[in-house]
Amino acid sequence: MAGRVANLPAQVTALLLFLACVSGSTDSRSREIRGAPRIPSQFSEEECMAIKEALKGAIQIPTVSFSPEKSNTTALAEFGEYIRKAFPTVFNRSFIQHEVVGQYSHLFSVYGSDPSLQPYMLMAHMDVVPASEEEWEVPPFSGLERDGFIHGRGTLDNKNSLMAILQALE
Repeated sequence: MAGRVANLPAQVTALLLFLACVSGSTDSRSREIRGAPRIPSQFSEEECMAIKEALKGAIQIPTVSFSPEKSNTTALAEFGEYIRKAFPTVFNRSFIQHEVVGQYSHLFSVYGSDPSLQPYMLMAHMDVVPASEEEWEVPPFSGLERDGFIHGRGTLDNKNSLMAILQALE
């Protein structure tokens, strides 16, 4: 339970960023479902499109963990390369240090201008559980946008949070 509470601020921040972009969809049916946007978008149409495309690209990489000992390491390595290309500024700033842990995990340390302030932690994961294509209306790694929603493994747990954190750093 403590792990869920500690991760709540990061999840809320990521969700708000994601919703701000998705709420700008031009699909009238999805607007009817959602109602009027409650969070005013601070992003241009082009920025929202880029944010959504980055999430779709992340969803398309099948970073499946079958067990603690067995993961799709090829996809995990591909995902590392993907975030380097999608967020070049994050990887090229002196105040952001990037470290690869255990070959596939990524630790970003962001140093502010006032070292006396308390640190904070934002966390997310890029792996997803296996999915059977028969259980999905769309392929689970398609990143397909339909009716104003992006579909696929990781859209709600937890690539959305990861991409939102990296987008905020970018």
